[in-house]
Amino acid sequence: MIIAIPSDDGKTISAHLGHSRNFIIYEIAEGGAQKKEERQRQGSQACGCHSNEPEASSNGHTTLFDVLKDVDLVIAGGMGKKMFEELLSAGIVAITTDETDSETAVKSYLAGTLRGGGGTLCGCNH
Repeated sequence: MIIAIPSDDGKTISAHLGHSRNFIIYEIAEGGAQKKEERQRQGSQACGCHSNEPEASSNGHTTLFDVLKDVDLVIAGGMGKKMFEELLSAGIVAITTDETDSETAVKSYLAGTLRGGGGTLCGCNH
């Protein structure tokens, strides 16, 4: 299983998945998280709701899905409804949480104790 967490500082979970430029990737095997790497999203950081940049359209998620192509689960502080639906359509489980520490979130998820639902689906239509 591969878990992606949006994080702009390499530790704290970003409040909004679509606005994040960087992702912490955990590869889960027996015994817990086995591999940690960082991936950077190419292009604009905007996902479409608060930007006039060319990427900020319904296709703005393209660069994000390039980063998440092998991911099974995304844990984020929040995301737009359209993003949530696109992740599900791509076979990626999406969880929002009020947990802010990425390593704690992964450990809690694996233990079945992650506080889910605390994050929000923003009012944006993306």
